[in-house]
Amino acid sequence: MSVQLRKVISLILLERFGPVVEKSSYYRLVKFLPNKNESVANYSLDPGKVLLMLRYPKYINLIKKKFGDESEMIVEELLLRGYWTASELILRVYERLSKNVENAVTLGQLKEKIISLVTAKYVMRVPYSEEDSPVPSLQIKDKDLHAIPNIDIKTAN
Repeated sequence: MSVQLRKVISLILLERFGPVVEKSSYYRLVKFLPNKNESVANYSLDPGKVLLMLRYPKYINLIKKKFGDESEMIVEELLLRGYWTASELILRVYERLSKNVENAVTLGQLKEKIISLVTAKYVMRVPYSEEDSPVPSLQIKDKDLHAIPNIDIKTAN
């Protein structure tokens, strides 16, 4: 990594996450591979993922134009956290929207917004590991990347 790239990455991490993350540089922005004996993972920062964070405002604006304010908040929460379950995401956005009396949105409407984002392939599932090992193998089938999540929320306001 060049000196200039390292400085840019450091500034982005400092601005987004603060000095602790900037110093450690391990905030879901890393890739990991097993070491030679496969008992420990070797982590390395992925500068490309950090640079993509500069596109977040443009991406959020695109979602707002295409899908509306609620979808904008859904994508914003996803980008800030990195990942959520669909149910957690709905509850978090509902909590944020309920602070503003003007926005009367139901849990069912938020569920439909998430489904529309998944269907349009703007939101996808993350790979996961079914094994319990020191260095998990994160995998997901292509057909499951954009499968509609099972959201178990009663639509009551």
